[in-house]
Amino acid sequence: LRRVGAADATAVRQVLVIGALSPIKGLQVLLGLARSRAAADLGLHFTLLGHSSDDAALRAAGVQVLGRYEDKTLAGRIAELAPDLILLPSVWPETFCYVLTTAAESGRPVAVFNLGAQARRLKEAKAPAVYLPIELAGQPELLARALAA
Repeated sequence: LRRVGAADATAVRQVLVIGALSPIKGLQVLLGLARSRAAADLGLHFTLLGHSSDDAALRAAGVQVLGRYEDKTLAGRIAELAPDLILLPSVWPETFCYVLTTAAESGRPVAVFNLGAQARRLKEAKAPAVYLPIELAGQPELLARALAA
């Protein structure tokens, strides 16, 4: 686990996930986290700014699903929600991630799995970031602890 550029040691409690989640975009990752005992014990709360292929399951797991947003309002919505951490849980090595630029420019730490464009672009931007081993995608208890660290 590698945390880079964290401005302070504020405890992570509010985790914002942005986008349209499907299995390759991290739906199962978020579901696992929201259902995990570790996340509950750590007081982690998850919000999805966007939608998923199974909003009902996310809501049942305690995720606040806010629905679709417009690209031009994304920076303002991030500021308004004031998350401690932004999580982009994609498990696919994307060639480009549309929300990453705005997430990185928010000044808030962004957590990504250390693969594909997400990790590469965060490193290039020198933005506050958490680089997660992809192996944690299927281990929600360990992933929750890594996010809260």
